[in-house]
Formats: sequence, C-alpha cells, structure tokens
Amino acid sequence: MKSFWRTRLTAGAVATAGAAALAAAGLAQRSSVLYPAQPAAADARGWLEHEFARLFANIGPSVAADRFTQFDYDEFAQEQSFLLSLARTRPAYLLCQIANGTTSTACPVPGR
Repeated sequence: MKSFWRTRLTAGAVATAGAAALAAAGLAQRSSVLYPAQPAAADARGWLEHEFARLFANIGPSVAADRFTQFDYDEFAQEQSFLLSLARTRPAYLLCQIANGTTSTACPVPGR
C-alpha cells in the first residue's frame, strides 16, 4: 500500500514549490481554530469555566445589541452567572458521586 504522501494526487502538490509549507500552514491554522490555546498555567479556572467565559465573551456583545431577542440582557447575564457557578461546583459533585459509587443524596447537587 502506498503511503499518503506517495499518492498521485499529493505527489504533484508536494512537488510544487512551497505547496508543502502552504499545506502545513493551513493545517496549523485550522487546528488553532478547532483547538484554541489552553488557558495559562496561572489561570485557576477549570476547562469548562474557561470555555464558558470564552463563549460568553464572544456572544455577549451580540446579545446586548440584538433588538429582536426573546430574552433581555439581564436574563443572559443571570444564565451566564449560573453556568459559571455550575462549572466551578460540578467537579466536586462528580468526585463525590464517583467516591460513593451511586447517586447518593449526600453529594451537593449544583443548582440555581
């Protein structure tokens, strides 16, 4: 079986001057979009909290500017606060569930 780089289709593209570098740059750009940079080591937030904050920062201005939304910005801010709180408390809840091996009522359920 021929390797990926030895197929007829890719052989011509790689042989073209700069095509390999261009392909590598395109893959790097695509991966940075699909897999954004991880939070800095000094960032004490967990992954989920960091991801919620990143998403809220992206969509917050659009929510505030949308005149035809079904929800006002205050409701958006309340949901944002709840989801950030959930992201902070959920790991402890999951660890409690794992330690108890059941859906024990002893574990603090993240709630509103």
